[in-house]
Amino acid sequence: SRYGQWLAVLFIDLDRFKEVNDNLGHEAGDQLLQLVGERLSGCIRSSDTVARLGGDEFIVLLVNVARAQDASTVAGNILQALVRPFSLREEPVTVSPSIGIAMFPGDGTTAEALVKDADAAMYSAKRYGGATFQFFAPSMRAPRFDRKVPLPGLQKALEDNDLCLYYQPQVESS
Repeated sequence: SRYGQWLAVLFIDLDRFKEVNDNLGHEAGDQLLQLVGERLSGCIRSSDTVARLGGDEFIVLLVNVARAQDASTVAGNILQALVRPFSLREEPVTVSPSIGIAMFPGDGTTAEALVKDADAAMYSAKRYGGATFQFFAPSMRAPRFDRKVPLPGLQKALEDNDLCLYYQPQVESS
């Protein structure tokens, strides 16, 4: 903000990572995460940052971004780099990234807001089948809803057995 520069936060989640852990073991999963980190580092400038948040989630911080297209180009490069097979235990393993992008200052002015918005955009990318990226849009924010039933009232209804469950079997007859 001090220098009037834009930056981009890319939230990256690996599609099908659980399958690697389940089929090849956690050691292979850990090795895959290290290889993903190396490939991510190869996609960015030395002034940018790659960090692993935990599990199979990574954050890339692109500083001094001139326009959104720059973030799009990097996201495309990351997609190309990560869809290439990795060699784990002499087996080719493929994963793909779902990437969400949030831009400073347009999408948020704090690190927390930018990460949250990039995370929402990443989930949008997953809904499109993964192996893609999405820019954040305000419509991706989780809807906030007013509770119409106060929790104490619901708790009392449960205690007083005022709620009941009905089961209706559905049968298809030909």
